[in-house]
Amino acid sequence: AAPPVRFPNVYGIDMPTTDELIAHGRTIEEIRAFIGADALIYQDVESMKRVVRALNPRPGAFTTADGKRLIVWRARAVEGSGPPGTVLSAGPGLVVATGRGALSLGEVQLEGKRALPIEEFARGRRFEAGRPLAGA
Repeated sequence: AAPPVRFPNVYGIDMPTTDELIAHGRTIEEIRAFIGADALIYQDVESMKRVVRALNPRPGAFTTADGKRLIVWRARAVEGSGPPGTVLSAGPGLVVATGRGALSLGEVQLEGKRALPIEEFARGRRFEAGRPLAGA
């Protein structure tokens, strides 16, 4: 899971006001209690990398791009930081912030398509550093 959203307009889009965000001004324990979870953890990039490997080939670690599920088949941990899901570098390759590090995507598969190396997947798409991957 990504770190809690504590401030509005993370991606430059309309979001709830600061007071409406459940994480604003609360500790992790208070957030956990508020949402009624037994526990609340935030994965670091090494943990996410292990998830990608563990879920390969089924069901696959995924995110979204082009409004569709994007399965991540290969990725590696790299230096970087930013809001979760933010494109940090868009060429060559694609580096995405995880909130607690960054992942360089290696091979991905857009829902209904075949798996592709990230360079081939990114060809013809407009990924921009600082913009959310989901909005590409």
